[in-house]
Order: sequence, then structure tokens, then C-alpha cells
Amino acid sequence: MENTLSTNLTSNPSWQKLEALRADIEKMCLSAGEARCSAVPQDGSWSVKQVVDHILKSEAGTLQYIQKKSSFPDTLPSTTPSAFLRAFLLQAALRSPFRFQAPHPVKAADVQELPSMEHLLTQWREIRRSWQIFLENYPEEFLSKLVFRHPLAGRLTIFQTLRFMADHLKRHQKQIQRLLHSP
Repeated sequence: MENTLSTNLTSNPSWQKLEALRADIEKMCLSAGEARCSAVPQDGSWSVKQVVDHILKSEAGTLQYIQKKSSFPDTLPSTTPSAFLRAFLLQAALRSPFRFQAPHPVKAADVQELPSMEHLLTQWREIRRSWQIFLENYPEEFLSKLVFRHPLAGRLTIFQTLRFMADHLKRHQKQIQRLLHSP
């Protein structure tokens, strides 16, 4: 069996930011209450619950994808200059003030079919615990590998993926703040 070294990525700034953002969103949602989080805006955009459901599905799907790809290490390509450019463009887009439609496979669940906000937040904490365990044991030889395929930006390294997730969550945090402060 091949001897592999692992690294603990939970000290990575993007992971730390992800955890801080999750805790902040959880606090906002619990303070707002179930009814406010379930309210669908008149313009037909997502409710807070739908946004949180989207986030947790996105994070769970990303982890599942990386775990699956990591189980076939010989198929993981090494990073390239174009991967850095695509990651930079994705970061710039997510940090811009412009609004974007979610990529094609992403669809909002019907708010009436979603579990309670408390249940969604519990699921999110469980997904994050799975992420934490995965990142604590991330193989060092995978650090320069393209382990995740973003629907628009293409393949990313684990560092680029964590940065994307933090930017994605920050964008949705702002969306949740707008929803909770709108009439």
C-alpha cells in the first residue's frame, strides 16, 4: 500500500471564513424565526429557507464529488495556469454586485416541502462536520490536483474550491440579509 501524507486544511483561511459565515447565517435564521425564513418574496425569488437548502445541497454535492474523484487518484489532473485564471474569474464574478442565475442543475425546492429551518441548520452542521473530517485528512499529494469541477468555471484545486465556497456563501449571506430586512 502506498504511503501517503495527509494535511489538515481546517486551518486554511477559506475554511475558517466558511465556518464564520455559516455561524452568522445560522444566527440570523434562528433570530428571524420559521415564518420569516419561509416567506417567499413577492418577486418570486427564493425564500431564506430555499437559499439555505441550496447552500447545504451545494456543499454536500461538492464534498461527494471530491470524495468520489479522490478515490481515483490516477485520474486527477494537475493544476494548470488556465485553472488559476478560471478560478480568478469565478472569484471576481461572485464578488461582483451583479446577480446571476444559478447553474442549470440547481433548482429551488418548494418551500412547503422543506423541513423546518432548525432541521435544515442541523443538516448543514452535519455536512460541515463531514467536510471537517475530510479536510483534516486531506492527502498532501492532492493539493496540486484539480479535484472539483464547477459547472461554469471547470476544474479547481481544493484551495480554489474552498475559496469558491466561501465566496458563494458570502454572496448568499448578503442575499439572506436582504430577504430578512425587506418588508
